[in-house]
Order: sequence, then C-alpha cells, then structure tokens
Amino acid sequence: MKMDDRLRVFLTVSECRSFSKAAERLPMSQPAVTQCIKSIERDLDVQLFDRSHRTVRLTRAGDIVLAYAEQMDRLDRQMRSVLQEMTTGISGLFSVGASFTYGEYVLPRVLAAFRLKHAEVLPSVTIGNSQKVEQLLHDGKLDLGIIEADPKLAGLAQYTLFSDRLYVVRSGELDQSRERGHKAHALSEETWLVREAGSGTRQVFDAWQSESLVTPHRLIELGSTQAIKEGVAAGLGIAILSELSIQDELRQGTFRIADVKGFPRVRNFTMLSAENTFEPMVVKAYRDFTMAWGHPVIHALHETSDKEGEV
Repeated sequence: MKMDDRLRVFLTVSECRSFSKAAERLPMSQPAVTQCIKSIERDLDVQLFDRSHRTVRLTRAGDIVLAYAEQMDRLDRQMRSVLQEMTTGISGLFSVGASFTYGEYVLPRVLAAFRLKHAEVLPSVTIGNSQKVEQLLHDGKLDLGIIEADPKLAGLAQYTLFSDRLYVVRSGELDQSRERGHKAHALSEETWLVREAGSGTRQVFDAWQSESLVTPHRLIELGSTQAIKEGVAAGLGIAILSELSIQDELRQGTFRIADVKGFPRVRNFTMLSAENTFEPMVVKAYRDFTMAWGHPVIHALHETSDKEGEV
C-alpha cells in the first residue's frame, strides 16, 4: 500500500476514533485497516493510537503525525486542483462551512447559481454554529467559512457579505387578546427559545439581555434555527430569528413580529478565509461569486414575484 493511501487510512481512523467505523467509511475490512496502521507504526517506530479505551485515542506521537498528515493531504488536494484547472478551468472540489441561518436559507441557492456557471465544481458543505465553522477554517479543515458572529480567531481574512435583521417573533396562532405587553417584567415571564453558546444568534440574545436587564425565567436551548422555528410555530415560546429564516412564516401568518425595544437588530454575515495560504482558482471564483451575489432577501422577493407572474 502506498504511503498516501496509508495516510488516508490514518486520517480516517483519527477522525472516526474507531477502526470499525473507519473501515465502513473507506470501505475496507477492519483487519486491513488495523494492518495499515501497524505498518505506519513500524515505519515510524512509534505508537499512533492508544487502544486501551472504548474509543481509540491518538498518542502524543499520533497528534504530531496527524498535524503533518493533514498538511500533506491539503497539499495533495491543492496540487490536484491546480493540475485540473490547467485543463478544465474552474472545476474540482472545494469546501465551505456556514452557520445555520446562512447554511439553511442562503447557501443552497448560492451554490446552485454557482454550479449553473461552473458545472464541474463539487462543493463539500459543513453546517454548524459560527464558533465551530470559524474553528474548522482556522484548523485548515475548510476553504471558506460564512458566519454570523464576530470573528474571534487570528489569521483569518474577513469579507463582509451583507447585513441581516433579527426580530423577536411569536406564534401567529396565539390569541392576540391574551398577549402580554412587552415591558421588561413581561418579557422575563416568557419562555425563550434560544440557540446554544457559540451561535451568532445566541450572541445577539445575550447582548440584548445584558443591555435590557431582562432575565428570562425559562430558557429552552435548541440546536438549530429550524428547531426553534418549529417551537415558535407550536407556541412553545418566543425567539429571536433572522429575517432570512422567517419570510414564508410571516407571509402565511404562522409568525408575528413582537414589538420589543431594541429590535430589529442588525448584524453582518462575514465570509472568512485563511490568510497567507494557497487558494485554488475554484475557491477564489466561489468567494468572488458569493460576494457579488447580493442580498438574499432581494433574491427571494424576485423569486416570489416570478412565481406569482406564472400563475
């Protein structure tokens, strides 16, 4: 087995923390995966994994090999991308990560439009909260990242994409005559549906809570924008949501905007890339395309207008 094949096996085991799961993903037999790792260990004269636990863990030597293996894998992908570009132009693999709001409500449309121009590109997408996306990009696991929180890590170039407005929303099905006022004490009595720490939307909630001195008695953490929307629609509580995610619900009357002091709030979506690193042509092309694409709400209004014109 060639060294680059063995490194790919090593990287997969490192990610899965399991020989059996790595074997399923590759796909290979589990004994073949074990033999491959033992072969690397013999060549390097080190132990790469501690197998005494329920899940395999990297040893100190394994951590060092992992850092170099990831770098070698990135260089290999970059080399192949450049060689492919020489013959086919803008094509090949690239990876983009996005926070939930952008990833669920904007990214699919941008990718679809980009692939209409460049049919040979193959994007790999990761959706997570802003903190996770920023960390993955910083660690070299992504080519580009789009987040909705203020960037925290050094070594990342920042490009502002567009501004976003956030509103406090409640279910449109609730009896409006029984709706509480929106003074601080009433807002404290509400059940608030919030994202987890590390989310850009949670960052907005925490900042507003600190400024307004509102201390909600009941918080329910949910792990995605869609889960929060389902909770609001069901009357589980109220929430802060991006205008990007509530266009249909407002139009259909499923949600109503609550009149709360300090809202709407404005934030920016930011595209990040690693500074001082090689950037394949396909990555640069996608970054430039995304920055020129414009505000997604305008695109949504155009799409709605086109559909109504077809009726």
